[in-house]
Amino acid sequence: MKLIVLLKKEYLEFIRNKKLISIMLIFIFFGIMSPLTAYFIPDIMEYVTKTQNIKIDFPAPTYADAIFQFIKNISQMCVFVLILMNMGIVSNEKEKGTAIFVLVKPVNRQAFIFAKFFSVLSITAIALIASAAFAGFYTVLFFDTLPLGIFVMQNLLLLLYISTILSITIMFSTVVKSQILAGILSFFVWISFTLFSQFGEIGKLSPDNLINTASTLVKSYSIYPCTIITSILLIFLSLCIALFSFVKWEPK
Repeated sequence: MKLIVLLKKEYLEFIRNKKLISIMLIFIFFGIMSPLTAYFIPDIMEYVTKTQNIKIDFPAPTYADAIFQFIKNISQMCVFVLILMNMGIVSNEKEKGTAIFVLVKPVNRQAFIFAKFFSVLSITAIALIASAAFAGFYTVLFFDTLPLGIFVMQNLLLLLYISTILSITIMFSTVVKSQILAGILSFFVWISFTLFSQFGEIGKLSPDNLINTASTLVKSYSIYPCTIITSILLIFLSLCIALFSFVKWEPK
C-alpha cells in the first residue's frame, strides 16, 4: 500500500511538471520521424549529389531501414532526454528537503526508491509502446510490411536497455548530492557501454549490445543471453546501491 501511495505521488509529479507529456511527445515524434527519414533520405541525398554533379546510386530503402532508424533514435536521442529529465529525480528532493516530508510519514525508504524507478519505467514503457505503434503504422504505410514478432522483440530489448540506463541514473541521483554530477556520471557510464561493446567477445556483455542485437534482429535471430543477464544484474545492483545509500542518508 505504501508503494502504491508513493507511485500515485510520482505520477502526479510527472503530470504537474509536464514531464509525462514531454516524454510522450518526444517518443512519439521519433516514432513518426524514423520511418519517414528512412523513406525520404535516399531521395534527398540523391537530389543533393545531383546538384553537385556527383552521381551516386542509393539503394531503395526497406522496412529494415525504418526499424533501424527507430532503434537508433530511441536508444540515442530518447535515452539522452531521459537522463536529462531524471538525473535529479532523488537528489533534487534531498537538496530541497521535500524528501524529508515524505519520510516523516509512515513510509519506508525502500518504497521511496522503488516508486521512483517503477514510475519512470512505467511511463517510459507506455511512451515506447506509443512510439512503436506510430513507427509500425508508418513503416507499413510506406514499406507495406513489418515483421510484427521481430518488432515486438526489438522493443523488448530496447525497454531492457532503457531500464538499465534509468536504474543507473537513479542510482547516481541517490548517491551524489548534485543532479549535475549525477547526470555527468550517468552520461559517462552510458558512453562507456558503447566503448566496452567494441571489445570483441567480452564486449557482448555490455548492455549496448542489446541495441546491436535489436538492430540486426531482422537479418539474424541470434540473441546473446549473457547480454540480457548482464543488464538485469546491473539494474539489480544499481537499485541495491541506491537503496543502501538512501537508507544511510541522514538529512541535515
